[in-house]
Amino acid sequence: GITCLHASAVVSNGGAIALVGPPGAGKSTTAAALASRGLSVLSDDVLPLEARDSGFWVKPGYPRLNLWPDSAGSLYGSPERLPLITPGWPKRFVDVAQPPFAFHREAAPLRAVYMLEGNSEEHAPQIHPANDHAGLISLVANTYSNYLLDATMRASEFALLGRLASRVPLRRLRFAPVPESFSLLPETLLTDMASLSRSPGW
Repeated sequence: GITCLHASAVVSNGGAIALVGPPGAGKSTTAAALASRGLSVLSDDVLPLEARDSGFWVKPGYPRLNLWPDSAGSLYGSPERLPLITPGWPKRFVDVAQPPFAFHREAAPLRAVYMLEGNSEEHAPQIHPANDHAGLISLVANTYSNYLLDATMRASEFALLGRLASRVPLRRLRFAPVPESFSLLPETLLTDMASLSRSPGW
């Protein structure tokens, strides 16, 4: 009965920033890059939503970021610097409960949603507002385990996401799926987040 976004999330100035996208979009990698810049990690891969009178809040997950070897190597020099999630599988994890990282252990108000989209035409990441019908459909498409929902649950989810899209800034983050573009993502996001934080209601 809880709507969950397929998203990773970090916390900036007390507010949660969701990074939404399908598998392989770069959610965990981007969250790890922002964690290296000092932001606290709230969740990885699954982000539960809670509607309150004051807005939408998101709950913390497990204090890990799971990374494929190429992402681990790009961020930390070598995949071997991170432990395996389990023997026989190449994916690694970052324990964000340990220094120099930080884990946000309490629910936080959702301040913005960035929808990650690969775009091979531009190496420099581009961010555009997405509070439109297409943005809402992208949210619906990137809920977690939505194939398990019946018609009633899907209608309830759609109504909740519609309210979210009317109250929380949705941003479309387009970038080329190449290392040079990923290296520019943290600064691009931090600059955009700073501009949003100056908006009323942040």
